[in-house]
Amino acid sequence: MPETYTCPFCSLHCTGLHLEWDGDRLNTVFPACHKAETGYRNALTQSSIAENSPGITEIISAIQPYLNNSQRMAVVLCSDLPQEAVPAALAFCQQHSAFLVTDDEFSGSILSLAMKEAGTLSASLGILRDCINRVICCGGDILQTLPRLEEFVPAVNAGHVRFLEDDNPLAALQNLRLETGASAANMASNLDDQQGLVLFDKNWLQEDLHIAAELLHWLADLNRGQRWYSLYAAPAANSLGICNALLSTAGCPGNMHVSLAGIEYDPRQFRLHQLINNGWVDTCLIAGNPSLMPAALKEDLKKVTTILLSPEPADLKPALTLPVARAGVDCAGTMQRLDQVPLRLQPLFTTSRVPVEAIFNSLTGRAAV
Repeated sequence: MPETYTCPFCSLHCTGLHLEWDGDRLNTVFPACHKAETGYRNALTQSSIAENSPGITEIISAIQPYLNNSQRMAVVLCSDLPQEAVPAALAFCQQHSAFLVTDDEFSGSILSLAMKEAGTLSASLGILRDCINRVICCGGDILQTLPRLEEFVPAVNAGHVRFLEDDNPLAALQNLRLETGASAANMASNLDDQQGLVLFDKNWLQEDLHIAAELLHWLADLNRGQRWYSLYAAPAANSLGICNALLSTAGCPGNMHVSLAGIEYDPRQFRLHQLINNGWVDTCLIAGNPSLMPAALKEDLKKVTTILLSPEPADLKPALTLPVARAGVDCAGTMQRLDQVPLRLQPLFTTSRVPVEAIFNSLTGRAAV
């Protein structure tokens, strides 16, 4: 086993973690946050329970009857999957003329990528560590989403951080745009040495395009005479990676219908809620842990036949549940850090659990790539 590990449980993907074992029991994860501690222990529990998990032949045999009975299918890619799952899922959807959506239908990942393409300042966490002296968090839960952020951005630990409440983000942004970048961040008047970071999360931005537009204008205002960077605090370990992989392979980030005739993209009509309630799908195959799904959408899933391929139990009652391997625990896989740096995660150990991409490849008769 490797001496150090990369954590798969949030989008910081901390590297250099050390694990101490007592036989098969995990004693200590260090340095670690509550997410890593809980994640590794849960992963060990599930992999132990799944010691005799079904092999690929048994999995395909279990899924195939549901595919045979389905007339209209949707595939849901969850944001804890590695990027290798994306081309395999696309090939499966093409073969079955299926819809493909993600569990994070919010446009935050898209906005993050669009900001980068538009020239908004971006940098790796390594660079940000040395130059950032002010932080503005658009959303109150960011430090829960990214528990060790202060180690990457010391200004957080030094108290040079301001939290914007999420009760009325549009009004907050409009007010901030009336101020200078310095007064907006409660800074001193000397602008020459001010280099800041704006972090925004899913809950704060919601789905309002007006808020996204105001955010972009505000970032432009901040960068007049200063240097302000921006990052999306992705809600799950690979939200950005799944979004980026879909864009690079399919040209759109989800909410699409994939068939031999091509890809049809409709960000509004092809949302999972719409697909189910319009009667456009009768079967949903969910790949990964659907922890981001809102309760209302989980209620909608009761109206269709659901197949769940997840490394952990979920608060759903699917027709079929099959355990799968998790990247960074019992299989390898690539994920993107919140600064869009790709990281290759190596397994802690091997189990009989099968990676999601291997299942999609076997269902389509596609050789692994």
